[in-house]
Amino acid sequence: MPVEKMKKVSILSTASSREQVLSALRDCGLMEVTELGGIPDDIRASAVPTSTSPELKQQLAELSSAISFLDGFSGEKKSLLDSIVGYKIPVSERDLSADFDHKDVIMRCKTLMSELANLQSLTGRLKEEYERVRPWRTLNVNLREMRKLAWVRVAAGRIPAKSSADFFDRLPSGAEAAIASSTKTAVFVMVFYHVSEEDAVSSLIGSSDFEKIELPDTENTPRRELERISALIEKAQAEIDLISDESRKQTAHRLKLMCVYDSILQREKDLEAESRGLRSPYLFALEGWATESSLRKLRMELSSVTSEVEVFVRDPGEKEAPPVVIKNPPYLRPFETVTRIFGLPRYTEIDPTGVLSVFFLIFFGMCLSDAGYGIAMILLSFYMLKKLQLSQGGKKLLQLLMAGGVVTIFIGALTGGWFGIDLGSIPDRFAPVKNALLWLRLVDPIKNPLPVLGISLGLGVAQVLFGKTINMAERIKAGDGKDAFLDDAPWLLFLSSIVALIVASFAFQPLAAPAKWLVLFGAVSIVLTQGRRKKGIFMKLLSGVLSLYGVTSYMGDVLSYSRLLALGMSTAIIGMVVNILAGMAGSSMPVVGALLMVAILVIGHTFNLLVSAMGAFIHSTRLELVEFFTKFFEGGGKEFKPYRRESKYTLVVNR
Repeated sequence: MPVEKMKKVSILSTASSREQVLSALRDCGLMEVTELGGIPDDIRASAVPTSTSPELKQQLAELSSAISFLDGFSGEKKSLLDSIVGYKIPVSERDLSADFDHKDVIMRCKTLMSELANLQSLTGRLKEEYERVRPWRTLNVNLREMRKLAWVRVAAGRIPAKSSADFFDRLPSGAEAAIASSTKTAVFVMVFYHVSEEDAVSSLIGSSDFEKIELPDTENTPRRELERISALIEKAQAEIDLISDESRKQTAHRLKLMCVYDSILQREKDLEAESRGLRSPYLFALEGWATESSLRKLRMELSSVTSEVEVFVRDPGEKEAPPVVIKNPPYLRPFETVTRIFGLPRYTEIDPTGVLSVFFLIFFGMCLSDAGYGIAMILLSFYMLKKLQLSQGGKKLLQLLMAGGVVTIFIGALTGGWFGIDLGSIPDRFAPVKNALLWLRLVDPIKNPLPVLGISLGLGVAQVLFGKTINMAERIKAGDGKDAFLDDAPWLLFLSSIVALIVASFAFQPLAAPAKWLVLFGAVSIVLTQGRRKKGIFMKLLSGVLSLYGVTSYMGDVLSYSRLLALGMSTAIIGMVVNILAGMAGSSMPVVGALLMVAILVIGHTFNLLVSAMGAFIHSTRLELVEFFTKFFEGGGKEFKPYRRESKYTLVVNR
């Protein structure tokens, strides 16, 4: 499906209508404002300068810092799903525009942040000091007095336990060692030695694993020093608790700070859009991009706010790179999530969303492969869509998971996957259900994985060939028909012939001989065409022969699809293990065992569902992006970013 056609739009209005024009553009969100080009320097120099406020970025940074600080005390835990789908707090227009003196709150948050950081740093240093002194707590000596001995020197340190005996044996005769404490791995020792032995002791310390430890310069004994440090830690912690309590009180202003942030953010975007235009004492001009389908509505929105405006439209120039808008039917829009992970198509490329959709659903269903999990995913996604205020990206992701859940139900039923239950072990009193599920099951991947492996590899072959076909068709459409045919058609013939030969060898023996000739013909076609750009007959043929090595790349691509079997089997096996563990727990004790069984089933299957669904999404996406897109799709398009209302934290629900 091609991307939306774009038009370059120029808007000219009277200076007095500037605010109405900008307001209409912001509210309708149909035009991306760009720098107004082609204006002579003398005219631009005489234009009215646009008011900009460098303070806005500073205010946004301060607000963001304060909000992040208060987030830690709000008690709200942002789930992984909230982070992925972009949850925003629903507010009214009145909340967003309410008058609130945020500067005092920001200053208070700054003070609390600074005090808290200082106290936490102090506590960290005190704890380090405590750990440094703790091994010496058994020594009843004044630490400072030890440093003042006239004829005796002291070296405190740590020796690995395995080398401590050797160290003690090598001590000079004028030195003694006192062990303060020891662990399984280290011995903390204090070495006393006469000043005449200083060179010998220093040499021993330097040649051994002795690690010197600098003890604090204090009149206290180690035990009393530990008591002093502990008291300081308790005092600092008490102050931290007070600051934390005050910070929790400040969270009452958190939502208001978010509203102020989004209000200032919108003001910054407004000034940015205005600065890209040109304003004189009499006229105001803007330029940008809009989709062809939105031009009528754009004109209507502008004419509804002022009659003093004109809209001029032209096609993109040859050297211009318009932004990209991908537009799909509602049932395909969730799959745009996958396309956007790779990147938008260039303006001249097709949108691959439609062609990836069917493959993605099949891959997802085969990876998850449990009908029970498919039902659970549909219900969970539907609940979240109804209960949460989500961004468009979040809604599309959940809709994609719902669609994947539907296909998972069908594939799970065909492979006998129902919450990891062994269908053969279902009691006879549930015979109708058992028989129905067994009737639906066409293949058991655990007992007979080869058919599923064959299907996986077959899907890989189909998608790789489909990608090559799309590439050839797009090149022919772009006017490069000759090279497209000579580059891609031989490979399509060669790869298809290899597949036909493999299938015929196992299932249709009479067709094996013709398939061999097709493979040979395809190989010769590649040799004769792939080196045609080289000079000389020899180099052309050599390059053509060497290009046959490319078949190994295609083989690697196809083998990559075997992950569909592996992931499907892992989901089933983990589900079966959960059921076995739950059954063992349930039969172990009468009441507690039943409760434990329920807990294992709920936690185990929830974990398996989340991990398997994540794996299904990631690996299905990988197959699309790495194995499929690389055959025909380059990407790199610039996303269309219309000037509109923007927010980071809030979502206005009733304008």
